[in-house]
Amino acid sequence: MEFRVTFPEEPAIGHKVNAEFNGFTVCTDQPLSYGGGNSAPAPFTVFLSAIATCAGWFLLRFLEARKIPLDGIDLRMNTSVDPETKALAEIRFSLTLPDTFPDKYRNAVIMAMHQCAVTRTIQNPPQFSTDIVVGNSVVLSKNH
Repeated sequence: MEFRVTFPEEPAIGHKVNAEFNGFTVCTDQPLSYGGGNSAPAPFTVFLSAIATCAGWFLLRFLEARKIPLDGIDLRMNTSVDPETKALAEIRFSLTLPDTFPDKYRNAVIMAMHQCAVTRTIQNPPQFSTDIVVGNSVVLSKNH
């Protein structure tokens, strides 16, 4: 899948960066504290929301397949950052279930949520590489 990165501010001196793919545009900006306009989520927040919504999609499919209603079900995702490195340290889901939720599905619903492709990609990260193209020629290729 190809994503085209665009810079919607003219001249491109701001903090807004978009990703275009399959007819969609994901808009990002930086928070005011980073000099942005806070007009859209920051890229890292979009990344985190992809984890949350992917888990939510698998939860929804699980419930629908078993004809379990959404009443009383609440899914939340919280993150914590390592205070020294400032890196993401933990992603924790909290799934609230109603008393009527069948006990026999408790472990299965967790397993279903963790089938998410976003989570699996983090657990088994891809290789990153960058090509510098000048004209029609790749003049530098680097793996990260």
